[in-house]
Amino acid sequence: MEGLLLSGSRLGIYLLSGCLLIAGCAGTAAAPGAPAAAGRSDGDRAAAAPRNEALAAAIASALAGSDDWSSLHLFTECRRDAGLESLEIFGNGVAIRDGKRQFEVSAAEIRALLAALQKADFAAMPETFGGRKNPRELQRPPRPAPDQEGLFALRVICRVELSIAGHTKRVAQLDEGEQSESLKELSEELFRVCAEPVREGIGAADLGDGLAKIGRGELAPETLRLMLHRKPEPNEPVSAEGFLLRLDGRQATSRPVDSSGRFAAATVLELTPVELRTLARELGGRELAELPVNLYAADYTDLSIDVLDHKKSVQARRFAGMSATTHGELQRRFEDLYALLLDLHRRVMAEGSPVR
Repeated sequence: MEGLLLSGSRLGIYLLSGCLLIAGCAGTAAAPGAPAAAGRSDGDRAAAAPRNEALAAAIASALAGSDDWSSLHLFTECRRDAGLESLEIFGNGVAIRDGKRQFEVSAAEIRALLAALQKADFAAMPETFGGRKNPRELQRPPRPAPDQEGLFALRVICRVELSIAGHTKRVAQLDEGEQSESLKELSEELFRVCAEPVREGIGAADLGDGLAKIGRGELAPETLRLMLHRKPEPNEPVSAEGFLLRLDGRQATSRPVDSSGRFAAATVLELTPVELRTLARELGGRELAELPVNLYAADYTDLSIDVLDHKKSVQARRFAGMSATTHGELQRRFEDLYALLLDLHRRVMAEGSPVR
């Protein structure tokens, strides 16, 4: 199977310098149930952590209840026989393979994924496995220095993350020390459940094609990611409106930012599929591919827009030798795009709910 990637994350999966490089993950059988059951490796036993009973109860409830899994978000990424591969699954049946293709999973397949998590007792796994000779020395990855983040990212070789009913858990395997057979087997089982439906996946030729497909309803909103960061310049007589806006599928989140770079509390707003299709059409109509990577702005401004594995990034600053007229129509197009997203930020702040 081809691989799909959500690095940089989608769910905020171990935000280790954006895209994590992953190597060497294979599966062997794990014992069902109990967190320290026979059949687990020494690494599993040595790194044992308190069981997250609330998460375990949420998984059990989702298995026993209806097919409404709107809060479910599951992600795994591992090196397999074909190389780096990932899966992202949403409770509404939308799934993404290697960040490149969208496909659909059925209710029965979601139940099978939940059953795999329950059987492996994912709720009892520690946050990390391995990383040092003695696993007891490491309960979480050390925080890397800013200039070492890329090197540190190489240490993560497999991961599984789950959010459901307000509970989130992330488990990663590091490439040194004891290895968890249970985590590898769990990831392999998640790939196995999705092996057939992924064959019917749909992708995008480029960013414009992806936005057009979202606008027509051929791709789901979950394939769209957007970030706009505006930081006011310090010591200006009139301070600009600073904020960090993120759109992850249907969820828009925004945080005000002051001129020192301090962030206020986040506010979140769930957009409807119709609103997101309209937004995708508006973005697509601005011919984003034609925008230069650097444009003028009086205040620090970063913009990125992703659909599956296609991305457009623009940095706007007071670049030397550049003014608001340097790029003419392209500059006006960027400012129009900024105004559109500023309106979205203001709507999130006015209509959304504080992030708890």
